[in-house]
Amino acid sequence: MEVLEHLFSNIIHNKIALDETPQGTSKYNKLSDILTHEVITFFLFKAACFTFLLILSLLSTFAVVYTIACIYTNQEVTFNKVMSVIPKV
Repeated sequence: MEVLEHLFSNIIHNKIALDETPQGTSKYNKLSDILTHEVITFFLFKAACFTFLLILSLLSTFAVVYTIACIYTNQEVTFNKVMSVIPKV
């Protein structure tokens, strides 16, 4: 969250600076390039965080579902057994 907040504050700061700069100048072009790079970085980092959290939540959900299924079928439930099944998913 801190990284995303830092990236977003940089985007806002550069957007304000870009709005105050006259178009067609080299400073405007440089700020525009920096802003584009920061926006792309922000969305790629946000997508990576979302993907990472999605994978972790799916794996933890599968572990709980597998454990409950073992309990209902009267199979032995051990931590090692549950953890050995997760990589197969």
